[in-house]
Amino acid sequence: MMSKNYTEEQKDLKAEVKGLQQQIHEQMGYITNAPTGSGLIKCGGSIVPFVNKMPKGLLYDLNTTKPSDRITTKTH
Repeated sequence: MMSKNYTEEQKDLKAEVKGLQQQIHEQMGYITNAPTGSGLIKCGGSIVPFVNKMPKGLLYDLNTTKPSDRITTKTH
């Protein structure tokens, strides 16, 4: 039979892991079936949710990563 007498360090680690699991679960909501133009971005040690909806037009055409919306440019 294993003892359930955890050291303070083990208790702290267990609490930290539980917190990380909750954080990951919350972050999954930002990327699972997320609409175009939204998601998560890592900035230093932080992960930040974002929404960047861009109306279609020249700026959108030049910056989109959606293959079906990419414009092709002719080089002369």
